This record gives sequence, C-alpha cells and structure tokens, in this order.
Amino acid sequence: MAEGILKSLYGGNFEVYSAGSNPGNVNPYAVKVLEEMGVDDQVIIPKV
Repeated sequence: MAEGILKSLYGGNFEVYSAGSNPGNVNPYAVKVLEEMGVDDQVIIPKV
C-alpha cells in the first residue's frame, strides 16, 4: 500500500519499489482502500 500511495503522491519525484516479501496477487481489500483514497489503480501492480 505504501508503494501505491507514494507513487500516487510523489511518483514524479521518486523511484518507488515494493518491499513486499511475497509478490503475487494484490489483496482486494488493499485495492479497495487505495481506490477510496484516490490512488490510481495503474500504480497498484504486483511485482512477480
């Protein structure tokens, strides 16, 4: 979630990488929360 928020707010100023320990499917509850926060769903991409 932190990656999506930082990319959404400051993506042009920072290179953001996920520190997730188990990449794969994005938790649908996390996606819902990020969407409610106005985070662009294009930045919510799992790293496999």
